[in-house]
Amino acid sequence: MSIVMTGDVEGFFGEAVDTALSTRRVEASAGAREYVVAVLVSYAGRGQAPEALDRPVTLLLDEALHAPPSERFEKLKGLGDSSLCVSGLFQDHLERRGIDPTYVSSVGRTAYGSAATLLTRGDGGSLDLFGELASKFDRFVAVLHEVADVIFAGHPRGADGVLRLYERWQKTGSERLRSELLAQGLVPMRKAGGLS
Repeated sequence: MSIVMTGDVEGFFGEAVDTALSTRRVEASAGAREYVVAVLVSYAGRGQAPEALDRPVTLLLDEALHAPPSERFEKLKGLGDSSLCVSGLFQDHLERRGIDPTYVSSVGRTAYGSAATLLTRGDGGSLDLFGELASKFDRFVAVLHEVADVIFAGHPRGADGVLRLYERWQKTGSERLRSELLAQGLVPMRKAGGLS
């Protein structure tokens, strides 16, 4: 799969996240929405896979929780970001490797929750952004699933690309992918008891 980047990556991801939030009916603060967009833009700009694809997330969480205090927040935040991207954008990759996506999500939720506890306001209350990311982690993963469908459906190339699009539609039943298949001249059909 190739991704065609526009001149305005932030605008592309911002629009995709807004659409996904609406489609998935996820309520998010403006700060959480902007944060998720920034995470996507950051990973797109790096051109490298999130760390949670390369190393066991359990090990990464242990390292983050036991990091020196001056590094702990950044490590927890980074693990939360990485787990969010991996769970939302690379679920097929996790499944092919025999890794339970819900486990990666639970590690990401824990990382964001732990990061939230490290941040406090002067009045003793915690800052809400990372708490929101932790408490709605699964909903933000669903938003990124929708963003992945936008990317996936955007430019199927040749017969192999259309086949991969169809295979993804079989797994997800995504209406966005179905629409793209229709635009490619294919009519995806559901069989009784599942997708066809």
